[in-house]
Amino acid sequence: MNFQQTSECFRNMNFLNDKFTDTRIPSALSNEENKLLEESVEAKMKELSSLQLDIVENMDRIQMLDDHQKLVQDELATIQVILSNESPKFEKHRF
Repeated sequence: MNFQQTSECFRNMNFLNDKFTDTRIPSALSNEENKLLEESVEAKMKELSSLQLDIVENMDRIQMLDDHQKLVQDELATIQVILSNESPKFEKHRF
């Protein structure tokens, strides 16, 4: 699995909008401990969402750097070929 596929995988995940993840307890049934737990769960879900976005951004950045590295390597190979073809001409002019 390459970075692009993994990035798309994380983009398609959305933990906060899933209709089955509503873990809130009705206020009539919740006691103080449950309210604290609910706040903790909500904070962790927000953190998870934020980290998910960071992962997507970093995966995209890695993909861009990988693409750039390939371009630089191609350019280097081209320059080396040009220099190897021109090298005998330069040596003839020196003597």
